[in-house]
Amino acid sequence: MSHLDLLRTIQRVFRRAQLPMAYSQGFNPHPKISFSPALPVGVSSEAEYLDVELAEHMDESKIKLQLKGQAPAGMKFLEIVDIGFNRTALNAEINRANYQIRGLFKCNREDLDLCVQELLGQEELMVKKVTKKGIKEKNIRPGIFQLECKSDQKGLCLEMTLLTGSEGNVRPEHILELISNKCGLIIEEPLIKRTSLFIDNGQEQVSPLS
Repeated sequence: MSHLDLLRTIQRVFRRAQLPMAYSQGFNPHPKISFSPALPVGVSSEAEYLDVELAEHMDESKIKLQLKGQAPAGMKFLEIVDIGFNRTALNAEINRANYQIRGLFKCNREDLDLCVQELLGQEELMVKKVTKKGIKEKNIRPGIFQLECKSDQKGLCLEMTLLTGSEGNVRPEHILELISNKCGLIIEEPLIKRTSLFIDNGQEQVSPLS
C-alpha cells in the first residue's frame, strides 16, 4: 500500500467511525492528520504512528471503541494517547526504524555473518540514489546503527536499525543492494517488515507514545 493510499484509507476509517475531525482552513480543507516516516511500497509494518487533531475532546477509550471494526483487514489501532498541542511533528521526532528481512537466502549463515561483519567494518558504504538532478551516490554507513543475521524456526533473517525521518533515510533495500554488490550473496523474494519506530535523543531510545 502506498503512503497516499494509506492516508486515504485512514480518512475513510475516521469518517466511518464518526470522529469529529479538525480540518485545515482555506480553499481545499483537509483533515489534520500527520504520519510517522512514510512506509516504502512493498514493505509491511507492525509499528506505524499518526497524529490526529479532533474538533472536540474525546476520551481515548471512546475513540478506540468507535474505531473498532472500521479498519480494513490487516490494520489495527493498538493504542491512543492524548499528546496535547505542543508536541513536535512525528516526522521530525522519529529518527530510528527497525526492520526485519526474510526470504530465500541463497547462502549459508556463515557467509552471511561474514558479509555483515565486512559491511559494518567499512567507514563508507555507497549506494546510488535517483534524484531530480540525476543519479547520485550516497554514503549510508553513518545511518546503519545495527545489522545482524539471526536464525529461528522460520529460517534465516536479517534484523537492522536504520536512520529515518527528517535527518535522512536509509532503506532496507539499500542493505540488500550492498549484500549483493559487496558480498555477492543473493536473497530472493525478500519480505521486508518494519517492526518498530522510535526516538533516539542521544541518551535513550523512547517510544513516540511516551
